[in-house]
Amino acid sequence: VDAGCRIYLEGPGGGPGQPDSAPLVVWNGSGGDTATVARVRATTYATYQVSQQAGGRQSTMRMLLPEPFSNGDEWAAVGAGTILVLQNGPFRVFRVVPHQRPVLLPTGVKLPQVPVTEADRRALTPEGVSIHWTVPETKPPLVDGSLHVSRGGRIAVQLHVAAGAGPRVLLLDSTGTRLRVVALTAGEKVVGVGTTRLYTTLPDADGLLVVRRYDLPE
Repeated sequence: VDAGCRIYLEGPGGGPGQPDSAPLVVWNGSGGDTATVARVRATTYATYQVSQQAGGRQSTMRMLLPEPFSNGDEWAAVGAGTILVLQNGPFRVFRVVPHQRPVLLPTGVKLPQVPVTEADRRALTPEGVSIHWTVPETKPPLVDGSLHVSRGGRIAVQLHVAAGAGPRVLLLDSTGTRLRVVALTAGEKVVGVGTTRLYTTLPDADGLLVVRRYDLPE
């Protein structure tokens, strides 16, 4: 939802038999009309054979699952009628306004792709489950589906890191300009961002989620 109370939705895409891009649709609540304002690279899905060992018996099924380290675009409404699209590999930021061509923003942010290691491959599948994943050689810069945006247009998005490294979060302003990178504790996840706050959760020894707050400069 943007400052003009328009609602943005990402349509279908990325699945078997579907295009690899998805329509970004805006709905004007007052007039009830909809329009496609852009197309974004969708999270890709594939059908995998999943085998599970339990109670001395093995069961096998076919499941539609997101592909590991998918490079779907991230996007956010940052103003009345303005969207930022974060292209996920190579990393680029576009400003999208309805009925206008997307504008590539000179953010100056360079995010390298991270090699996928054997430790990454092992971490994909729970113990007792067998899935023959199709895994790329490198991770895209951004973790798929990890973007959060404040009412003022500040963006927090998680970066892919090497196996075993602690999470890192990239903060951008509403123009796509890099503000800073925040290092988190292993297991910590971003759940929200404000103009001067970053909120995360971290499991404690009892498995309960502890909410943490980071104070950010304006």
